[in-house]
Order: sequence, then structure tokens, then C-alpha cells
Amino acid sequence: MALSILKELLEGYLQSLFDEGVVNDQFSQVQTLKSVNGPDFVVQLVDTYFAEMETLLAELSSHSDLPALDFSKLAVLAGKVKDLSSCMGAEHVRLSCANLIQACDQKNKQNFSQALIWMKNEFSQTRIKLEAYAQLEVVGHRTFRFNPAEPPCFSTCPKESKFQQRLYRMIVVI
Repeated sequence: MALSILKELLEGYLQSLFDEGVVNDQFSQVQTLKSVNGPDFVVQLVDTYFAEMETLLAELSSHSDLPALDFSKLAVLAGKVKDLSSCMGAEHVRLSCANLIQACDQKNKQNFSQALIWMKNEFSQTRIKLEAYAQLEVVGHRTFRFNPAEPPCFSTCPKESKFQQRLYRMIVVI
């Protein structure tokens, strides 16, 4: 019973991500890869996306602080963010790239700064939501392999988050 509840919770949360436009159909394609590459594959891809985005956003920020902006370099970096977000299916982040690229084309520093702030905000919001999704995937995967005779010891596993601990306790109660 707990497994079906967790599965419904995961499916409902994923549907809300689609309904809010946070992710698009490409994210569904990414999910199909877990049947081929293993259940943790999507979580690994999400983590890789986060790491690469952090690098690109840091590079965009460092270049935007220079007195004379190299808009062609910034446009290339913004294009990489767009491509990366398109591949992941992170729709809000992908859409936020349009203003950044337009500001580069117009060579408008003020518009670029505003668009970068917006993109960072969209990435931050998307990250929070995809991290929650990834946590549900991880807990779901562990729960599907769960043996009630040997419950996982979350208190001695420092890598487990408080979210995972609470969710596990909620499942055990159900």
C-alpha cells in the first residue's frame, strides 16, 4: 500500500511540474532513459544539469561584472544555457534565455543584467522543484527495494537528507 501511495505522490508531483510549465515533454524523454540505464539515471542527469548550470551561471556573472562586456562571448554562454536546459526539458530556464540572448544581440548591458537576474531566479526555482523530484525518485527507488525486516538506518547515514527521513517515516506510518 505504501508503495502505491509513494508512486502516486511521485506521479502527482511530476504532473504538477508539467502543469506549471517547469518542465516540458523533453523531460518525459529523459525519464524514459531510466528504463534503459537504471533507476538512478535521471537523478544523475539532474545532478549533472545542476552542476553544469552553476558553472555557466558563474561564468556569465563573472563576465557581466567586467567594465566592457563581450556580448558575443555572453551570447555563446547564454546559448549553452539554452541548449542544456532544452536537453533537460527545463522549460522555464530555457524560456528565460530568450531575453538574455536578445540583450546580447542588442548589446544592452542593463537589459542583460536584468535578464541574467531573471534567469538565475528561474534556475533557482527550477532547481528547488527538480531537487524535490529527485528526492522522491531516490526514496521511491529505495522503498521499492525495501525489506521491512531490515529498515534503512537513516540516523547513521549522513548522506540522507531530513526530507528523506521524514518521507520514510511517513511511508512507514502509512
